Amino acid sequence: MPEKDDAYKNILNREKVEKDVKKFFQSQIYLLKSLVDYGTNLMPRCFSSSKREIEDIVILSVLLKHVVSMLDSIEILFAKGAIFTAQLQARALFESSLYIEWIFEKNTKSRSKQYYVWILRQEMDLAKKVTTGFSESDKFLEILEKFDEFIIEELKINNELYKKELETYNNFLLSEDYKEINLAFEKQKEKSIKKQEAPWYKLSGPSSICDMAERLNRRAEYEIFYRHYSNVMHGTSFQEHISISKGKLYLDHIRSLKNSDVLLITTISTILKLYWMIIEYYRPNELEHFRKKFVSEWGEKIKSIKEVKEIYKDVDL
Repeated sequence: MPEKDDAYKNILNREKVEKDVKKFFQSQIYLLKSLVDYGTNLMPRCFSSSKREIEDIVILSVLLKHVVSMLDSIEILFAKGAIFTAQLQARALFESSLYIEWIFEKNTKSRSKQYYVWILRQEMDLAKKVTTGFSESDKFLEILEKFDEFIIEELKINNELYKKELETYNNFLLSEDYKEINLAFEKQKEKSIKKQEAPWYKLSGPSSICDMAERLNRRAEYEIFYRHYSNVMHGTSFQEHISISKGKLYLDHIRSLKNSDVLLITTISTILKLYWMIIEYYRPNELEHFRKKFVSEWGEKIKSIKEVKEIYKDVDL
């Protein structure tokens, strides 16, 4: 096949797939946008009703914002027919929804602190790697020197700034509210064979995302969807790329409507469950309004989601 500069239409046909999305899923694109818009209003509305403590910052300003950001990305990718890559955002959305539900499940303040301390410990670990004078930095800086001298110079210039950041992190982690949690993480790290940080949720029980889903009675969602999305994330989704029939190898399209109905249903059901959970915790008087909004604006669009039979002929290699 002669070399060309434009896309090979049998593998990537942007115009066709975008037209097909509008043909089959126009109302669902509107629904995704509507759910994103609702989430952007839900964050400040709930925060104004909160006590503005650490759990409210973690749940609303970090995790819920992350979820809404992922939903926004899914809408953008879906509209372009990039269903396959939108599954990465769906994975992140599902995982963060589990985090929020786990924090809500019990000991909300304590679990929020664990999440926050864990994040700060990650930041502190990175700061140590780029600040001279720490054992963590020796090997890291040696590796960087092989790649980019400019970065090394920048690190040297900002070395004092990084030291001040480290001091700030350290003072915070040693404060009365957080020192016990920080010490617990330190003990977990020492127990690790590779001296690695434990996941933030391990202090409260779960050993993995799978274990957390099990404890929250969401194991089925994990097995069916999250595991599949993880394969997409790690490049092990073999059957998403090729098929073999009668001794021939066929290459799937980069963009198509394959699994579009599954992506929509799993994403929308996750986001609706999460929004309900957030409202129930922060503004329970709004639950009836949320229910009515679902019935009047969103319900029919969800019911009308249909599987689109593959309308893109795979490429015979």
